[in-house]
Amino acid sequence: MTKEEATLAPVMKFINEGLNQGNGDVIAEVWDEDLLWEGGSLGTVHGLKAFMSGGVRAFSDMHLTILDVTVHGDDVWVQFTNEGTQVGEFMGYPATNKHAKWNGFGKYTVKGGKIIHGWFSEDILAMLKQQGHIA
Repeated sequence: MTKEEATLAPVMKFINEGLNQGNGDVIAEVWDEDLLWEGGSLGTVHGLKAFMSGGVRAFSDMHLTILDVTVHGDDVWVQFTNEGTQVGEFMGYPATNKHAKWNGFGKYTVKGGKIIHGWFSEDILAMLKQQGHIA
C-alpha cells in the first residue's frame, strides 16, 4: 500500500461505512482517541468520547457523495454533497421530516493510520432553507 493509499483508507472507511452505512463501530477504528473535529454540522468536538456521544442524530438516511478527493501528505481533501431527512432537533430547529441536500468541503489529517483532525465547511444555510427554517 502506498503512503497515499494508507492516508486515504481511514477517510474512505469513515465516509463509506460510518456515514453512508450508519456503522458507528467504524468511528473508533478510524478516528484517533484525541480527535479534533471543527466546523460543519457538528461545530467543534474534541475527543473520541465526546464525538461518540454527541453525533448528529437529527438526520436519518444520511448519505455523503464524494465529488472530488485529493491526498497531499497527511491530508485528505474531500468535496462532497451531503443529504438526509431531518428527524430530530438540529441547531435548535425542530424536526421537519423533510429531505435536504447540501454541499460541503472537508479536510482530514491522518497520522498513524487514524484521523486526528477534521475541518469542515458545509452550506448549512442551504440546508436550513430546504427544511423551511429560514426563508
